[in-house]
Amino acid sequence: MLRTGVPFTVQRRVSFVDCDPAGIAYTGRLVDIAIQSIEVFWHAVLDGQGWYELQEEHGLGMPFVQLESRFRSPVTPRGLLDCTVEPVALGRSSVSFCVTAQQDGLHCFELRSVSAFVAIRDRAPTPIPDWVRSAFRRYYPALSQ
Repeated sequence: MLRTGVPFTVQRRVSFVDCDPAGIAYTGRLVDIAIQSIEVFWHAVLDGQGWYELQEEHGLGMPFVQLESRFRSPVTPRGLLDCTVEPVALGRSSVSFCVTAQQDGLHCFELRSVSAFVAIRDRAPTPIPDWVRSAFRRYYPALSQ
């Protein structure tokens, strides 16, 4: 559930198949988990609509144009992974997020991303629709234009 002023956190159990023989999560799986957390965030902000609905029902794509990650502590299958999703900027046609992951009280990694809104029909950048911008501002009123 998304509430104004309360961090949005997705909990995920890291499984055995996410890890190498030493029991440490594969880097690619951690990026995948962070991106899945952003998708869960979209569903919360847009009342059940995510990337699929944006594409199929609204003709909008949201390709990532930038991903940056920093790893600080190994992630293992021994505890839940808490991924806190925070939108950090809302531009004319892009949105930026920071996903911070912790496990057992340790800061494990963060992923910063930028996604551009594009019209599927012509694959061109398009402004963020007003209804999406309004949904963001309902929970994050301080986000800049």
